[in-house]
Amino acid sequence: MTNISTTALTSTIILNPNIITNYLGTFILVFGAIGEFLNLVVFLSLRTFRESSCAFYLTLASFFKILQIFTGLLSRVFTSITAVDWTAISPFYCKFRGYFAEFSPLCTLGLACLAVIDQYFATSTHLRWQQWCDIKVAYRLSFLMTTFSLIGAIPHGIFFELIESPITKRYACILNNKAFDYYNTNVNLPLFFGPLPMFITIIFAILTYRHVKQIAYRTVPLVRRRLDQQLTTMVLTQTVFNSFAIIPYVAMVMIVNHTTLLTDASTGNVTLFVLTTIAITYYLYPTSSFYIYMCTSERFRQQLRYVLFDIHFNGWLRRKINPVNNIA
Repeated sequence: MTNISTTALTSTIILNPNIITNYLGTFILVFGAIGEFLNLVVFLSLRTFRESSCAFYLTLASFFKILQIFTGLLSRVFTSITAVDWTAISPFYCKFRGYFAEFSPLCTLGLACLAVIDQYFATSTHLRWQQWCDIKVAYRLSFLMTTFSLIGAIPHGIFFELIESPITKRYACILNNKAFDYYNTNVNLPLFFGPLPMFITIIFAILTYRHVKQIAYRTVPLVRRRLDQQLTTMVLTQTVFNSFAIIPYVAMVMIVNHTTLLTDASTGNVTLFVLTTIAITYYLYPTSSFYIYMCTSERFRQQLRYVLFDIHFNGWLRRKINPVNNIA
């Protein structure tokens, strides 16, 4: 009897989804937020990046990734640790989180597409295509992408509502429109959150890789060539990693939505555990870019050291040693 109880208890602990959220979720949250913040520091501190259209897409993407981390992952971790779900308490927060859970990924995935397309143009041998790698063009395309995401997320802000369950008598934040829920499950999620942006980025990543093999023979300034090679490596590696982080999540949600695995008594616990694990690892996509850049680009590591120590830390020391005296 003791052995059976111990086995059951061990199984319950192992398959407890809160353990994944509490520990793995917190780890990803902390290091992801730090990494994306450091991305912003590096990209905004160096003129090389500020004048690059591809780097502008990456900079803006880091900003929206931070927004995605704090409106999505932080809410999950906070609810798991404290057992207080603000989406089930506050109607405003229910709509707020529903809106930004749609808006932020749309922006980051769209900007990822623009970044890899930009590198395809940058590494092209045709001058006509290279002219699209312009910071002013990047401003306009980013504005259009952000506007599209802002408008596209509006229905989520409208239709997410607090609904009381007739069985448990508890409130839950869910989509309260059957037609839009059907669209969200069968069109929005499998198209805009997975296959479409992944298809675009992978196709252009392959085409860009073909260009990169010939980039050494192009007559371009050395600084521009090194920047193109650096950004291309960073963007292509991020594209591959995104595929492994996003596609399993979309596939698992589709399976759960179209089967009874989650509601079935014999498979419910295991399915919930797997779904939670995949949902948490999905957040590796908006939290990993800094560490991918660090691992794949020696130049980025040098730029990070230069920005943190030569620009900011040494600048802070100089201000401490020689304070500026303001004369009234």
